[in-house]
Amino acid sequence: MDTLVNFLGDHSFVSLAIAAIGIFFIIGLVKSLLRLVMVVAVIGLVMVVFFDFESQEVVDKGKSLAGIGTEVLEENVKPFLVEQLLDDDFLIQQENGDTVVELNNKTYKLDELLDRVGHEEQLNELLDQLNEDDKKLVEEWE
Repeated sequence: MDTLVNFLGDHSFVSLAIAAIGIFFIIGLVKSLLRLVMVVAVIGLVMVVFFDFESQEVVDKGKSLAGIGTEVLEENVKPFLVEQLLDDDFLIQQENGDTVVELNNKTYKLDELLDRVGHEEQLNELLDQLNEDDKKLVEEWE
């Protein structure tokens, strides 16, 4: 974590870009949630006013719907996402106090990778060391 903080401190443009993306993401998320809440509120109001539902019935139906939605996410969506994120080609773990990245059966220390990213010549050397499959993976990532 200290290495990441040092990297972001040394590269202020990257830090600014990450902060801007984070802010835009949070603003979009809040806007989406507000739109969703407004739609649900209007639907509840229509049910109470025009369809003669009791307000407690509407609240109970909302709780039931939220429970069903949570259950669907936990049983279907979450396992799919976990399976996609735990791909065999990419693994980050702690070994002997160092963060280690395993990429296509090759092990790299995170500190060394971040140091190399800051120096273009060293990054080119790293790319030369990678085999053809690794080069394709890096090109797709960029």
